[in-house]
Amino acid sequence: MLIAQLSLATSERSGDWFYRIHGPGRALSEHDGVWVADAPHIHRARRRLFDEADVLIINMVPDVDLRPVIAARRARGQRTVFEMNDDVAHLQPSNPYARFYVDPYEITKLKQLLGACDGVQFCTPELQRIYGRYARAQAVFMNQMPPRRCERTRPANSRKVIVGWGGSCGHLDDVAWVAPALTRWLQSRADVELRIMADRPLFDLFRSVPPQKKRHVKTGDIDAYYAFLAGVDIGIAPLQDNGFNRCRSDVKFLEYALHGAAPVVQNLAPYSGTVRQGETGLLVSDPGQLVAALDQLVASPETRAAIAARAQAYVEGERNGHAAAEQRLAFYRSLLPAEATSSGAGERSQRAQAVGESLSAFDGTHRQGRHLSLGFGGYEELIRRALSLGHANRPSEALPLLEQAAALESDAYQPLVFGALFARRDRRREFLQRALAREPRSLSCWIDLGDELDDAGAFDGALRAYAGAAEIEPTFDQAYAKTAILLGKLGRQKEAHEFGAIAHAIQKPYVS
Repeated sequence: MLIAQLSLATSERSGDWFYRIHGPGRALSEHDGVWVADAPHIHRARRRLFDEADVLIINMVPDVDLRPVIAARRARGQRTVFEMNDDVAHLQPSNPYARFYVDPYEITKLKQLLGACDGVQFCTPELQRIYGRYARAQAVFMNQMPPRRCERTRPANSRKVIVGWGGSCGHLDDVAWVAPALTRWLQSRADVELRIMADRPLFDLFRSVPPQKKRHVKTGDIDAYYAFLAGVDIGIAPLQDNGFNRCRSDVKFLEYALHGAAPVVQNLAPYSGTVRQGETGLLVSDPGQLVAALDQLVASPETRAAIAARAQAYVEGERNGHAAAEQRLAFYRSLLPAEATSSGAGERSQRAQAVGESLSAFDGTHRQGRHLSLGFGGYEELIRRALSLGHANRPSEALPLLEQAAALESDAYQPLVFGALFARRDRRREFLQRALAREPRSLSCWIDLGDELDDAGAFDGALRAYAGAAEIEPTFDQAYAKTAILLGKLGRQKEAHEFGAIAHAIQKPYVS
């Protein structure tokens, strides 16, 4: 079996990448006959993965162009699963992806993508509760931990207690919420030190804490983070009560526990279903309770050590990534047609191996056994740099890079799609037409081309472009909604109403 995991186009190796893509991929690939290939959605091999993968996992990639891909795969007996690991409807303003979901319709499109897939996997029960209604089949795969990599570096009899936290700027508001109370507590104690592994703005929340009572640790890869945790006595995980945080995973508890730190975490959905109060951690509801819990653990090294030991035993015994891989594999096999699982296993294994060996040749690929991480080679790096420049309002620098990428891969249409995004208005149509010549089934290109033709007054051409999208994907509501708006502008009210009604009927199950 060949399993492909498609992720967002980032070269960062964050915790989400490690726990939701890399770790599960490695564990799945250790099962006989299973090959796993992870790739960013801009990778030049994406079309090969779409064509060859028995199971395709889309990890938070909100691309409408995947809808005809999903339908074609289903017709061939292949299956596609969407992974939902964040509640994007409640992203904090500090989250870099928040700007993509300002428009409520983006949430509707995402829900439709969930419904188009053969199954949806969630990283928390809370996400399943909210979005499970849109799934044809569903499963919850909570984060799991790898074998311990770092032993404790803290002496058991140390007189100073290290309180630690590490994370991204997406937690800025949560840390700011507890910073005043935590600052006062640190100022009042001579036997504690705060260590923060994060970007500088988070550490600067504690500027009033004396220098000898705090330490800033630069962010790094997962191994650097684990080494940081191995030197922490008490790990904290403050979370304000909001929609996004309630859908987070319990991974901070797992990380602290694995490395022998006593966890003090928020009494909120990510942790309240996992942590046993007073046994494997302390659950707190507000900054005052956080300080009281810290006082309790600092005053009693025995209690601190016992909680840490029980938490570590729980994680190593019950949150093991290799055991969880069997559940994932069973879910994926349950989605495949009966004939795919009852016969031809040897042939599929040979085909998966052939594809895996072929993909290993791409520059930027890292292979371990039957697990491939298709990283950023020359082509992908050009696109990544171009997107960064374009979003930084430097389109004139982005476009040459995209043209280079398009020349490198003559059948890749994404560089041209992004070129239309950053090009001057008088060149957008050219980029879209070039993209459609390479990928005629791109829904986004047909819609964007229709919009360009509409703006230019070429109304018949715009209507044909919208119709082209509807022909490719008859349940694509945007094609009908755009047609309705244009027909209304042309005074063809009866037809506009008819197309608007079709769009509304398609959208209705996903608007809530």
